[in-house]
Amino acid sequence: MILAWEPRGNWLAKSQLIRKLCDKLRLVHVVDLLRRDPAASARLVYCRLHGLGEREVNYTYRYTDDDLQQLAGKLSTLEKSGCQEAYIMLNNVSMFEDAKRFSKFISENWTSNH
Repeated sequence: MILAWEPRGNWLAKSQLIRKLCDKLRLVHVVDLLRRDPAASARLVYCRLHGLGEREVNYTYRYTDDDLQQLAGKLSTLEKSGCQEAYIMLNNVSMFEDAKRFSKFISENWTSNH
């Protein structure tokens, strides 16, 4: 069984404690990779994208091609550091369209770089 944790609020300033808890309890640290890196390194990454902006969530945000390229770059970096599996969940109003664009972007660009 795999358990994941998405700390929010005041927890975001406590990356060392998040790392310690994730390592001790064998939790996957759920993050928005466009905002921060996982505090705990793992073979599995779970990313929840809630939109960008000043607040932690912005469900009306539409991801740009640059955003999706940045996300692909982060995944590539994580892969080089030992990540073997990644799950990306888009949690915004345009999630279906953004996910289709990201999937197409990955299929066109990922294989040529890996």
